[in-house]
Amino acid sequence: MEERNWCELCELKTRLKTYQDSDPRWIIIDCMRCLLPMAVWRGIPRHTMQVEDEDAKDMEKALRDVAEAQFGKDYYIDKVQNQIFDHLHWHARPSGWIPFGLRDKKENDPKVLKWQERKQ
Repeated sequence: MEERNWCELCELKTRLKTYQDSDPRWIIIDCMRCLLPMAVWRGIPRHTMQVEDEDAKDMEKALRDVAEAQFGKDYYIDKVQNQIFDHLHWHARPSGWIPFGLRDKKENDPKVLKWQERKQ
C-alpha cells in the first residue's frame, strides 16, 4: 500500500469559518466541501482514526454544541468518512441535508435513500 505523505486535514491551510479551536485535541470549522460544521481531530497522534473514548465523547459534545447553535435541535452527526478515509473528522448536518451532487435526484433515488440512512 502506498504511504500517504500529505493530508489536508493535518495541514488545514484553508479555513472558511472557525467555530472552536480552544481545545488542542480538535478544531471545529466549516468543511470546504459541504460548507457545514466539521470537527477535525488534531490531538496525538494527529493523523488517525482511533482516539480514546473520552476524547471522542468530548469532541462529539463540542460539535453538538456548535450544531445546536447553527441548526437548533434538527440535526445529526455524520461520522462517515466520505473523502478522507484515514483522518478522523465528523460533520454536523441539518436534518434533510443531502450532498450537492444528489440534489437534482428524486427522493426515491437509491443514492438519495442510501444517504438518508445515515441519519441518527
